[in-house]
Amino acid sequence: MGIDKEKIAKRISDVQSAFNSLDKYAGINEAEFLNDDEKVAAAKYFLISMIEGCISLCTHISAKELHKVPDTYTTCFKILADNNIISDDLATSLARMAGFRNLLIHRYWEIDDKKVCQYIKSEKNFLFRKQVESFIKTYFKRLWGLEENKLLRHWGSSLQTKLK
Repeated sequence: MGIDKEKIAKRISDVQSAFNSLDKYAGINEAEFLNDDEKVAAAKYFLISMIEGCISLCTHISAKELHKVPDTYTTCFKILADNNIISDDLATSLARMAGFRNLLIHRYWEIDDKKVCQYIKSEKNFLFRKQVESFIKTYFKRLWGLEENKLLRHWGSSLQTKLK
């Protein structure tokens, strides 16, 4: 069995949705963000969702397209980079984000909420998002050829400007 296009489309949608939700928190001033436990918790959840979506994409592509089963998330991203599916830079960024996801899930009490806020607002987050979106756009087009209508149907009309 090969790549499950619907699964890929769903994970892409999940990642985009998480990015869009994080955008809402990037526009909030730091004091308001930090003084609202629900906003902090929601932002952390959306970070986890975004990272989980990327991990799910990676493991599915690695297993179904490359027939390799990675033993760690870091290995998964390296497999995709070694096979020219993602860049080495993106593999490194994704591996770091997977480590951050582990902290958010397993050692959440060690997370500095101020750093979460700063990351969401940072250029680093913006650049990471652009790397992920570029990969997603390229990979999705490869799966469906140049049928942008399918891409737009699964990812939403907000992607139209990104395709140009």
